[in-house]
Amino acid sequence: MRIRNMQFDKSTVIDLLGQDAYDRLVDKLGGGKANGDGFEYELYNCAYEIIEHAYAYATDEPVEPNVYAYHPGEVTVQQGAFAFVDDILVDTPEISVFYQIKHVEKLAWTPDLQFDFDCQKDLMDTTSRQYRLVLVTHLKERFDALKDSNSQYVPDNAWVYLRPTSRGALLDKIKKLMLCVQSERNASLIQWQVELAWMKGPRTESVLTTLERASEFTRGALITFAPTNHTLANVIAEIEAENVGSEILKLSADGRTIQYHLRWDDDEFEGFVRVEDWCAFERALAREKPSTARELIMMAMHGDGD
Repeated sequence: MRIRNMQFDKSTVIDLLGQDAYDRLVDKLGGGKANGDGFEYELYNCAYEIIEHAYAYATDEPVEPNVYAYHPGEVTVQQGAFAFVDDILVDTPEISVFYQIKHVEKLAWTPDLQFDFDCQKDLMDTTSRQYRLVLVTHLKERFDALKDSNSQYVPDNAWVYLRPTSRGALLDKIKKLMLCVQSERNASLIQWQVELAWMKGPRTESVLTTLERASEFTRGALITFAPTNHTLANVIAEIEAENVGSEILKLSADGRTIQYHLRWDDDEFEGFVRVEDWCAFERALAREKPSTARELIMMAMHGDGD
């Protein structure tokens, strides 16, 4: 199971969770018991994540607390991950979010659900990666029951999301991304085009790539975002390549901070800079690329680069 360069192979799963867990994980690869409505709802949730993260970046409004609004090229959506909580996996530079999508009227916490969530938690706890595990339903009464459940099968640290199929809130966000007349009908058509773009893709790609395909389908009615050629990882790689053997000893980032261990002239400096507004910082990098570690750190300390 590959999660942002983390590899969980057969022996790792068996050693940590046992043979039964590995057998269940392999069985899940054959697909679930979802009917047509269930698959359509899962597809809707893929489109929801794509639109949600595009809207977040366009408006500088983070998707959820304590997570930055990232450029769509930095957010990856995967449908059908090799994982226990496996329907949708959304990766940002800061966090991995695993979704289990359920479109049934009598959804409840069960031993099987607990098993999957607990196994995913145990695996992720062996990494340094921040993560979230989420169960998604479309019915308000099911959401309330799951959220307030006292069942012995409620997994630790599991979140419950309500995403009704009425889609009103999603259409409002789509309108913010439209370049045509912002009517309900046009927004619904664009949502359908985003879902079609996702279906036509490899089911695992960046939000930016899916949006580009959807924009083609809509003949330019949906905005696209310029590729970010100067993301932090690329900037660090270029600075390191240009300063081999001179200025840099170590320079890295984890999605919240930039860590450095540098030598300038006869002095050495070690520490970190916390970037308070990562979205603005990325935009500053796109406008003005720093050529040295000193410039990068000063830009990070300033925050928005203005």
